[in-house]
Amino acid sequence: MTPPAEKRSAPALLRTMRPFDILAECSRQECLDKGYGKDEAMGRGIWLAEVSSPAIWPHTI
Repeated sequence: MTPPAEKRSAPALLRTMRPFDILAECSRQECLDKGYGKDEAMGRGIWLAEVSSPAIWPHTI
């Protein structure tokens, strides 16, 4: 049984994008272009987004 429309979560494309999500994806794509494997490119993108996160750099918010 599916929940009523107002109870369902928003589809992934309608959810808000955070700047760090965009940074991680751009970094991942750059690493793929440079020839890194899929797993390593994703890891590098996530690492860069974590290093740049507001918890570490609160003045960037």
